[in-house]
Amino acid sequence: MYITFAALVLLVLVLPLTVFLAKQQQQTRQYAAATGVTYYVSMNGSNADGLSWTTAWNELNKINWAIIQPGDTILIDGGATACPSNYDFSNHSTNRPGLTCGMLYTTQLNIQKSGIAAAPITIKLSTEAGHNGTAVVFGGRTSALPYCTQNYTATGTARTDGIVFNTRATGASYITIDGSHRSGIMVYGAQTGVNLISDNSTFDTLRNMEIFDNGNYTTFSGGGYRTDYPGIFLNGNNITIDKTLIHDNGQDEIQDNYTGYGTITHAPMHDMAITNSWLYNHRESPVWPGYPFNSGAEGSSSTDCTHVDGIQIYGGGLDQQGFTFDHDVFGPLLAQGVYPGDENNTSFDNVTISNVLFLNAMLHNIEGDPISTPTNNTPNGWKIQNVTSYLTNGVNTGTVSHGFGVWGQGHGITNSIFQNGYFAYTASFTGINSGNLYYGSEPVPGGTNTNPNFVGPLPTNNAPSYATLVAADFTPQCGSCAGKGSSIHKVQDLLNIIDSLNAATNPTPTNNTPTSTPTSLPQTATINASPASVTLTIGSPTTVNVTVNGGGQAFNAAQATVTVSANLSVTGLSITPAASGGCNFSYTQTPTTTNPSFAGAILASSSTLCTVYALTLNPTSAGTGTISFTNGSVKAYATNGEILSGVTASTSSPCHTTDPAGWASGCCTG
Repeated sequence: MYITFAALVLLVLVLPLTVFLAKQQQQTRQYAAATGVTYYVSMNGSNADGLSWTTAWNELNKINWAIIQPGDTILIDGGATACPSNYDFSNHSTNRPGLTCGMLYTTQLNIQKSGIAAAPITIKLSTEAGHNGTAVVFGGRTSALPYCTQNYTATGTARTDGIVFNTRATGASYITIDGSHRSGIMVYGAQTGVNLISDNSTFDTLRNMEIFDNGNYTTFSGGGYRTDYPGIFLNGNNITIDKTLIHDNGQDEIQDNYTGYGTITHAPMHDMAITNSWLYNHRESPVWPGYPFNSGAEGSSSTDCTHVDGIQIYGGGLDQQGFTFDHDVFGPLLAQGVYPGDENNTSFDNVTISNVLFLNAMLHNIEGDPISTPTNNTPNGWKIQNVTSYLTNGVNTGTVSHGFGVWGQGHGITNSIFQNGYFAYTASFTGINSGNLYYGSEPVPGGTNTNPNFVGPLPTNNAPSYATLVAADFTPQCGSCAGKGSSIHKVQDLLNIIDSLNAATNPTPTNNTPTSTPTSLPQTATINASPASVTLTIGSPTTVNVTVNGGGQAFNAAQATVTVSANLSVTGLSITPAASGGCNFSYTQTPTTTNPSFAGAILASSSTLCTVYALTLNPTSAGTGTISFTNGSVKAYATNGEILSGVTASTSSPCHTTDPAGWASGCCTG
């Protein structure tokens, strides 16, 4: 789409600018196409040029980063057999991933190049039969981490990181790591599983991974050993973690990098997202029932080895902006679930938590710490919607009660269910609060005291096991429960969602199943911007709808990289509700004002025409503004075949002021 703004008297200035932009876009596409080379990594390769399985680089540290360019793809061999997902630690010494399944890599993956917005670098598990098992990035330590107070001797030495995004000074941007199917890339046995390491790591995606048993260990004052270090060290901005399982690491499953009081040095983060993912602990303490392996009784310094959260952010200061949690499960066996902050030190504003199931955190399922200066100004503007928060009706073996607490101001909760636990600081909820249910807990803003009558079976004690909580079904059955709580009612629901999303957007065989070839279909679909053109005054905003049109064919997945020219400011983005003709996507890439690119699937349904979102644009200088669509795809509902024909562009741009057939010649195609 091309948007013309400023008065007609500026047309003489507009034409050269438009031609320049069109050429620039063509050059970008040509560059991406010219450098879109596929390389291969396999333990069975000859370590030659990396251009085939035969000549593949034969370890992760053998990748020749000097020749990798934006738009390139690096395919990782996973062997013929996929490892079970999720990993359960049974017979770890002889049955761990890479020994009896998948392909084991024993060196670090250090990502030493960056992509660009129009041409990211993709590192992914192959989908080719015989290579589509599991790529196992092994960090060096073969014995599982010690439980709290265990007398322990490790076997093997853990390297610093399983995967690292270049260096602290440089980072790596526009990188996608994709396991292609659930847990298709596993990372374990390192001190940290994945380290984004730098403020300069931006627009990166981790997808279809399982990250577990990473961490280090030190002696504990209460005897034996304690563990530390997370599954993922988070840094940068516009980071997405999607369809990923993170569990049983040395400390928090996700934690910001270079943390620890006195050494918090990273810049503020913004526009982070965790979607379709499960953060939890599987291993249980043999000493304290109901606790993870590396924790002790909360509130007792002599027994509490490690405080294990789903996610905690320690650094970056106050008023960091934008964190999205969507279609996730947090728990069981976590100290706190979502915790993007630290008391009087760090806060996040504009946090969105939707369709998330919380399973019995030892302290808080959701926590937003108070900030004393400036008093109650931050955290600000949290939106919690369709959440199910379950807690047992009493503490475990520790001394601290558990519940929910978000301080600050301007928060809102809608259509959520809270069973048991306290609800701290209702005064901070001054936004929209409606449709909530609470039972056995303190009153929730906008809520009624109603038993949700979960299907269960619910725990019968206050220290439930991993197996008990994972097996429970939290589907509400009360008469007023329709539309309340998370759409994820049990852990298996999330696993099914991950598998459905992969089947819709990235069909991948498992084990030795041959790769299927989608049926050839007419390419009738388009990704459109409406209106196609408009003349505006500088400073006057307009709204543009981005739609997907199947051209008469049903589709259930679409994606596009969306970029906006520098003379247009994106001041708003509103995802269109399904009731208003929206696509109702479950997103693998959620669009934001910072990055309006999108990728999503319609679960268990389809559409022939829908609106993705409404984009508010404000022209900032004279000329021709552009919205460009690249890397587009629309997948047919029936066969998953590609049906995208192109991107609809403007029919009244100065690009063809003297050439009405300009569009047909490709002058301004997306």
